[in-house]
Amino acid sequence: MKKLLGTTFLFALVLASCDKVDEPVPAPVEEPTAVGLVFPVIDSANIHVASRKVFVEEFTGHDCQGCPASTERLIDQQKNANDEIIVVSVHAGSFADVKPPKLTTDFKTPYGDELNTIYMEGAGYPSVLINRIDDPNGGDKKGVFTSFANWTTPIDDEIGSSASIGIGLEADYVADSNAFAISLAAQLLTDFTEEHRLVLLCLEDSVVDGQKDQRLNQDEFPGKINPEYVHKHVLRAHLNNERGVFGEVVIPATGLLTDEWFGGEYYYLVPENVLDPTNCSIVAYVINSNSQDIIQSEEVHVHVVGNDSTQSN
Repeated sequence: MKKLLGTTFLFALVLASCDKVDEPVPAPVEEPTAVGLVFPVIDSANIHVASRKVFVEEFTGHDCQGCPASTERLIDQQKNANDEIIVVSVHAGSFADVKPPKLTTDFKTPYGDELNTIYMEGAGYPSVLINRIDDPNGGDKKGVFTSFANWTTPIDDEIGSSASIGIGLEADYVADSNAFAISLAAQLLTDFTEEHRLVLLCLEDSVVDGQKDQRLNQDEFPGKINPEYVHKHVLRAHLNNERGVFGEVVIPATGLLTDEWFGGEYYYLVPENVLDPTNCSIVAYVINSNSQDIIQSEEVHVHVVGNDSTQSN
């Protein structure tokens, strides 16, 4: 995956009576291939300021026979939460190993492997991180919640919590260039005095491949493998990975004040492991560099546009 353009900058932005966020003028384009790009426009009315969304990282694998039942319940919980929950399915560890001829799609990513190393040591699958909140039992690690029965309530408890940042996010899939053009604008709703970072992810939905499922009948499904399982919200890539697993600094350690803004325009080739770019979504989250809490997140499905000179609405 090659990053063609990625400009991130801090800016003050006054919306006044305007409906669209179209300032500031981005920094000069760095690559000749990106000249003339038209990035999607962010509607200020769609910047989510009402609450802190619940960012759930689901650690799973197609060889984990207990995972599908928990995934289904998690998806149901997400649907019932009216877009307040964002789910990223992280395939990592031995359960995610490719095992032909029935488990053939490699869902692993370097980013997912690194998260697995940082947070999942000794944890069974399926497990989740919820906004990377602290261990509720007082441990010195982030809270790792195993099995759906243990993570339902903590997820519900996070729904509706106050937002400290509002994020507006739009993304185009530029078919002729096989690339994503992404616009982000974020408004601070309180004063910040610590460093925070931004991470951009690419997810792919509706990937059909084998999946073990303990609920299946062995006689009908040898090995209890469903060969037509539909994998949802699968992590495909960490897009702004040049700054490491925790992303790039968007709020400096010196801080920013309420109503200040940060944002940027980004242009990335579609990751090579993506099977259908039209099934992709872009996720942005902001993480506290010190506590590693995820304080806000947003997800948008890509809009398909024909070429670099065509802008989606």
